[in-house]
Amino acid sequence: MNEIHQRINRSAFNEALKAKNVTQANLAGKLGINEKSFSRWINDGYIQSKYLLDLTEELDLNEDEMHEILM
Repeated sequence: MNEIHQRINRSAFNEALKAKNVTQANLAGKLGINEKSFSRWINDGYIQSKYLLDLTEELDLNEDEMHEILM
């Protein structure tokens, strides 16, 4: 099965993490994703689409913040 990927703005994503005082490793754990896989996705500028809702909820992102992160 092919995974669907959503491009992300890495800089906006990292700013959101910083603003919410959450580390990438901590977020990966909360989403149930292997930390190394999650880091690779972010470094490559994408996240698997199936995690978008959980990402939004875990970081408590509003619509504007989410639009900034998504490309």
